[in-house]
Amino acid sequence: MKFTNAMKPYPQFVNTTVVNNNGLWHYDSVQFEVQKRMGSFVFNSNWTWSNSLYNYFITENPYNITDRWARDSANRRHYWVTSFTWALPFGKGRRFMSTAPGIVEQLLGGWGLQGVSTFASGLYFSPAFSGSDPSNTNTSGGLPDRIANGNKDSGDRTRLQWWDPKAFAVPTNGNFGNSGANILLGNGIKVQHLSVAKTFPVTERLKFTLTGAFSNLFNHPHFNNPNNNISNPDPGKFLSTLPNYNPEKQGYRQLDIKFRAEW
Repeated sequence: MKFTNAMKPYPQFVNTTVVNNNGLWHYDSVQFEVQKRMGSFVFNSNWTWSNSLYNYFITENPYNITDRWARDSANRRHYWVTSFTWALPFGKGRRFMSTAPGIVEQLLGGWGLQGVSTFASGLYFSPAFSGSDPSNTNTSGGLPDRIANGNKDSGDRTRLQWWDPKAFAVPTNGNFGNSGANILLGNGIKVQHLSVAKTFPVTERLKFTLTGAFSNLFNHPHFNNPNNNISNPDPGKFLSTLPNYNPEKQGYRQLDIKFRAEW
């Protein structure tokens, strides 16, 4: 049966806008933090578990929007950040070699290290299909039927097929898909940054600092959510990597060199 304008409940209207304010959002989280200072070494590690849900995301059926909850696609379930700063104990005013000759101070004194590591679970996203209107509501695509989990075990995930497209199917005629929204888990974060800085004192007031900052030190690849459409070729395949302007800087490895003068 094909959709016709006669099926519209109010066929005299071309478009109708309905505004509701009865949507709900629910957020829970647990946070732990450890911090330790040992002389010139400062260590911090914090972990967050969070669960964010809302009931106004699945909009396929305009008469039944708020009865189904979905995960927040911008929320990561686990987020762990560990950082440290260390002023190496060599050179003038430090524990070792504080009275070393000038040439030794220029080579070995005034060094500092700073590191940040971020580990996080992936973002949630929805499976989809396209190119047909099985619900007969004059729409194209949407959520498919879910016949299995869809998320693969971590050891079975590959860049060519991150999730299982066989777990979903185009809905039967006359029905919306029964799959929930944002039920698939994308690629997580595993990135380390390191900066090395050296201070060169010239006079008591004038000094120069040279800093080399490595983002994504080990060049670990991070991907946008994979192809989510079972109607397209290669569902489950990663098609693009993340840009380097994200807050976690998990794009390609990059080296920045900075020079600063203080007086």
